[in-house]
Amino acid sequence: MQDINVGLIGCGRIASLVYLNILKKLPGLRLAAIAESDAVKREKAGISAPHAAQFSDYQDLLREPNLTAVIICLPNQIHSEAAIASFENGKHVYLEKPIAINRTQSGEVIRAWKESDLVGMMGFNLRFNPLYASLKGHIEAGAVGDVICARTVFTSSGRALPEWKKSRSTGGGALLDLASHHVDLMRYILGNEVIQISARIRSHTTEDDIAILEYKTSDDIAVQSYFSISSADEDKIEVFGTRGRLYADRYNSLNVEIITQESRKQGMLSHMTSSIRSLLSSPNIKDKLFAPGREPSFEIALSHFVSAVRGIEQARPDLIDGYKCLAVLEAAEESARTGHVISL
Repeated sequence: MQDINVGLIGCGRIASLVYLNILKKLPGLRLAAIAESDAVKREKAGISAPHAAQFSDYQDLLREPNLTAVIICLPNQIHSEAAIASFENGKHVYLEKPIAINRTQSGEVIRAWKESDLVGMMGFNLRFNPLYASLKGHIEAGAVGDVICARTVFTSSGRALPEWKKSRSTGGGALLDLASHHVDLMRYILGNEVIQISARIRSHTTEDDIAILEYKTSDDIAVQSYFSISSADEDKIEVFGTRGRLYADRYNSLNVEIITQESRKQGMLSHMTSSIRSLLSSPNIKDKLFAPGREPSFEIALSHFVSAVRGIEQARPDLIDGYKCLAVLEAAEESARTGHVISL
């Protein structure tokens, strides 16, 4: 079967750390072109992908007739226009989150996608992380009974941020950067929609860099989430059920902890074997699990995208998932602004 020719639009941090490395080796795919307006970033990306054609304007890349699909890794405020242009030029699209920076833009993306009859997949890669796939499986198997509530934390250290990430108007802030991942992930893991939300948003180091969300799902599950782009690196999810608790810590563990009355009586956590304990004692485990280029979900997600482009399976998450996630985030902003609980 012939390889799919793909263009990479945007060669910033996430592209250089993750996508360039994966696209060079992913079976069934050929990185045929890259587009980046910054000459230094473009040259650096060209070293990693010497056989890819280079463009300073992504519109020129989109006019290349041999390209079948594109991966969009641009700053958030350009996501919608790049996605629309890609569909208009007949390209399948894998779009880094968020879908856009407001619902008006996201609606325009959805219309262009629907009219194109092409694949439109959202880059909510954490759905494909084996740890979270396991968490979802335990919930569906009833490992802790009926789910009552959940608590999540997703924070990142105050590393040097590009200017566009420091302002909400250009797509920055904790909501679009981090909450977008967990809002989608909880929709996926719990299998239901957000119907009501309240939020507090604070500006500590940069604009809107802290957010606290409390929301209720269509199955009456209460979820509380904390996000910060100027804190420590953490990514944790706890799910509480009628018979116990599930705990997933992406940066520090490879397994879901299952805590029930039975496991407490036995004085142990099920699914925590001695080999896993030995692994977690390694001083390098945090680096191994945290480094973006080593996060397994990116490659799994892109493999799924290739299968969707070939017509083997349906792309999930799709752009509708991106639209629904952004609707929740905008409702959170409205709640923070007005002090009211917002219904969706």
